[in-house]
Amino acid sequence: MINRKVPTWLFVVILGAAVFAFTMHTDLFLYSLGKNVGDSMDPTLKDGQFILLENRRLHKIERGDIVGVHAAIPEDWIYDDGDPTRIVHLDIVKRVIGLPGETIAIRKGKVYINGELLPEPYITHQDTVTYTATVYLGPNQYWIMGDNRPVSLDSSAFGPVNIDNIFAVVIRY
Repeated sequence: MINRKVPTWLFVVILGAAVFAFTMHTDLFLYSLGKNVGDSMDPTLKDGQFILLENRRLHKIERGDIVGVHAAIPEDWIYDDGDPTRIVHLDIVKRVIGLPGETIAIRKGKVYINGELLPEPYITHQDTVTYTATVYLGPNQYWIMGDNRPVSLDSSAFGPVNIDNIFAVVIRY
């Protein structure tokens, strides 16, 4: 019988790969690679564009950040023949517009934070619709919207998102 000792470096590599694989499939990841799907963040992010995500626990979320969100959306909002009673769980990428404790209003496509017009230089696809009555964000709530407002499924449709549903901040695109 041959007694072969596993080299230390090989053990470290295997252990590191196992830890990396585990953390990529849990909320313990520090960084991960993602892919933007759809046109809701156009022109900032293109459909199919790769993005680098950082765990939100490492990042103070600020207005203007682009974040990854676990969203629960009625199936008929996504598919023409969808079942309105069935909920679909999706990871979506949107921009943070409103922060906890703020008041949000959207009038003729313009966003107002605490009554003040929010300058949004990243918007090229302006919508002219009034989406919401005035909404007050609670202590752990954020208002998120896509940059391509006419096609974005975001807080204007499903309301504020809780901090627990934000899993990452996009740090490179």
